[in-house]
Amino acid sequence: MKKKHILLPVVIFAAAVGIIVAVSMMLADKKTDAPAMPSESYRVGFLNEHGLIVSPDVKREEITIPEEFGDVYSEYNELQLRQGFDLLPYKGRKAVLYSYRVLNYPMHSENVVADLIVCDGVLIGCDVSLDEENGFVRPIINNG
Repeated sequence: MKKKHILLPVVIFAAAVGIIVAVSMMLADKKTDAPAMPSESYRVGFLNEHGLIVSPDVKREEITIPEEFGDVYSEYNELQLRQGFDLLPYKGRKAVLYSYRVLNYPMHSENVVADLIVCDGVLIGCDVSLDEENGFVRPIINNG
């Protein structure tokens, strides 16, 4: 009878340790190396790190990355690939487009916008663009 009394606490202890390890591993798997964009100050800081001074007014728009990419989205994804992003894994997913007016873009004092595309708190794309007749869309990262 004594063996049963000694064995029971050992089994309970082992089960508890197993549960703790399993929960810890599940939580660790949810972490990502992608840059998180949880706050306005973090997004503005990202833009500042890449040399862009932006207006504090931000336009926020919910978008859906298309299931199928036409020519425009394919070209736009090429721009994203040059920056280390890829929109293909996000096809059909909802995202948020944050647009900021850029105040210091060389040779253009107006109509320049920096866009950040965020999905589930993760930056998945960005660009800077000029919305005029002879406008442009350029990368923010490695824009040289």
